[in-house]
Order: sequence, then structure tokens, then C-alpha cells
Amino acid sequence: MISLICLMYVLISLQGTFPNLEHLLLNFSGNFSDFPNPSSLLTGLPNLLELKVYNSVWEEIFPYELVDREIRLRRLTVCLLIMVTHLWKEDNTQPCQLFHNMEYLNVSQCGKLKNIVPSSVSLHNLTGLEISSCHGLINLLTSSTAKTLVQLKRMTVIDCKRITEIVAMEDGEANVAIIFNKLTVLTLDGLPNLTHFGFPYSFGFPSLYKVIVRCCPEMKTFSHGVLSTPKLTAVCYDDRWNSKQNLYCEDDLNTTTRCLWEEANQYDTRLLFRERVSIFPTYKIMNFFFFNL
Repeated sequence: MISLICLMYVLISLQGTFPNLEHLLLNFSGNFSDFPNPSSLLTGLPNLLELKVYNSVWEEIFPYELVDREIRLRRLTVCLLIMVTHLWKEDNTQPCQLFHNMEYLNVSQCGKLKNIVPSSVSLHNLTGLEISSCHGLINLLTSSTAKTLVQLKRMTVIDCKRITEIVAMEDGEANVAIIFNKLTVLTLDGLPNLTHFGFPYSFGFPSLYKVIVRCCPEMKTFSHGVLSTPKLTAVCYDDRWNSKQNLYCEDDLNTTTRCLWEEANQYDTRLLFRERVSIFPTYKIMNFFFFNL
């Protein structure tokens, strides 16, 4: 019987064998350090639209060799990549085209990850961003990348223990406005060191109607700059959406955030640090599971 690991070597070596393959899930178990690198994988599947990688020892998803290649990948999910430090290592000498088609990015349980994308990366097609249990992150995005999120509709950041801010300041910037034109739902949950969304920027959220701020004991204010949320209807705390005492409708998101913080500190602080259980969906499209026997 040909092992799955050998099968994948054949798949990678014969580029074009599956030229129409659009969805691929790789789930590793054991030590597969000799598995083909991501560069070979992505160049061997030119029409891949969705990639999901679990339990890999890869240190990066997009090697430098791919910087000048056009990649069609639209959806990327990475989980339990214990060695990954970056999705792509920045090179200031060349513009990065790798993420231009990306529409959905989900990164979870990657403890050594230092940044999601470099400041030179544009995410102008991204509509969904979900980050969870990445405890190496100090911030989520630089202001340069945040400005490109013109299509982003949902942002979720959960259980990242070291994050202090979502948008990080870059050198030489002052009085800068960042507009998230299409963001409708923002979730900040289980971030014990988060102090604000971003400083010293002004933020505009013309489409934002729902904000969830939960288990963020250091977040006393949302933003220190000018803040615009004309369509905001609810800021929710705790899981009881039907309880009026947990539903806040304020014109000023900073005032609401302050109210949430003051109320949270009236209760048992142990609730701020309770653990969560991750639930993974079942995938049905070309799934590869590897076991080191």
C-alpha cells in the first residue's frame, strides 16, 4: 500500500496532475519534517482556492520564493502550527502579491507567531479575519495594513493573551484616520492585556452595528482618537444576548466601553480568565490525514 505521505510527494512532483483542485486540507500527526515545503505545494496546485493546514511543523506558509508569483488562494486556515513564526517573511525590496486575492484568513493556536502579515502586505479583498489563541502576538496589524482592509466585514480576535492593541502605530505617523468601510461585526474576547483598539489614530466604522467586548479587563476605552460609529446599535457583554442588563446602546463607543469595564470589575474576576473549548467543523473536500507509524 502506498502511504499518503508518498502520495503527496507524487502529487507535488507532478505539477498539473490536479490542475483544477480548488480545496485542500492537510492534517498532520507525528513528525513530518521532510514533507514538501509550502513553496512546492502551492506551485504544484496553481488553481488552489482554499488551503487548511493543521498540526504542521512548517515555520512559514509563504516562503520567499513565492514573492513574485501570482497565487489564486482565497481562503487560508492554519491551526496548531507550533513552529510557525510568520505567514510570510517580509522583504522590503519587493512588493508582496501573495495576499491580493485572500478573502478569508483564520489563524489559531500558533503560539510562536509574531505577526499576521508584514506591514507591506495589502489585504484589500479580505472580508473575514479570525485570530485565536496566538499568544506570541503583541498587536494584530500595522496601520499600513489596516488601511487596506476596505472590504473587511467581520473581525474576531479571541484568547490572545499578550495582545495590547489591535492596530499598531508606525513610525512618523500622527493624526492619521483609518476607515473600516464595511466592517459590521467586531469581536474582542479573552484578551487580558488589550488596552485599546489603536493609538493615536482616529477610526471610522461607517457600517459597524455590533461590537462584542468580553473578558478584556484592561480595556477601559476603545480608542484615544476621534471615533465614528454612526450605525452602531449594540455593544454586548457576556453571552446573554436577551438580557437587557447586558445590552448597551450608546452614541459614544468609548463611553460604552468604559461602562462595560466598570461593570465587569464589580463581579468575580475569575470569570475573566475561564478557559474555552474550540470546536472544529467537519470537512468533506479532499482531506489528507497523516500519521507517523
